[in-house]
Amino acid sequence: MAKFCNQCGRPLAEGEICRCRQQTGKAAGEKSAPDLAALCEKEIPVKQYHICNARSRICRLRQEGKIQVTNKRIIFHLSGHSWSKKVISHMEFGIDEVTGISVSNGVSFRAWDFLLGLFIGAIVMIIGCMISNPFQTRTDILAAVIVLLIYMVLLFLYAMKPSFSILIMTKHASDELTYIGNRRMAASTIEFLPGEDTDIAVRELGAVILDIQKLGDSVVEKWKVD
Repeated sequence: MAKFCNQCGRPLAEGEICRCRQQTGKAAGEKSAPDLAALCEKEIPVKQYHICNARSRICRLRQEGKIQVTNKRIIFHLSGHSWSKKVISHMEFGIDEVTGISVSNGVSFRAWDFLLGLFIGAIVMIIGCMISNPFQTRTDILAAVIVLLIYMVLLFLYAMKPSFSILIMTKHASDELTYIGNRRMAASTIEFLPGEDTDIAVRELGAVILDIQKLGDSVVEKWKVD
């Protein structure tokens, strides 16, 4: 049985997407994410999320991470600057290869912040001891111990920072887009923070991917941003 486009009425072959829908999809993609990736033939942008931000005080790094879902690919693009130089990380996954996703949005212990605060505290204490001896009486020693304990508690709380991670699993291997976890947090100078659309992506990213995998292009209009 012949099929027709529900927008312009043009006859369509089996599985064909009308040119008017492709143009609409490309226009929406250019509006939402013109810099992520060029679209291939019959590829339609569906959803885009500002999913994370990356930063590093030591490297003076600031990056913005976005995920774009099309009817053919999942595109992850992380771009920004470090010491006035442009820094880009770009990954792509075929939509049919994805078997699952895992997103974590919470807090993690930042060892670098803790060690920096500990170093500054030690310098201040050494200078204070050089100027005058604060440990002349038992009361002075007790007061110094209490101050030190309070400082350590505040420093620990300061080192607890927001963190974000996402893992995309494929049929061939598990490929990490951005991962911040206990195994790497202590050694990393780069921290990943949630983006503006993280909560939305957590709720619907899996559903968007599954719908496209199971139902194909027929669900593009359901999820596509106007």
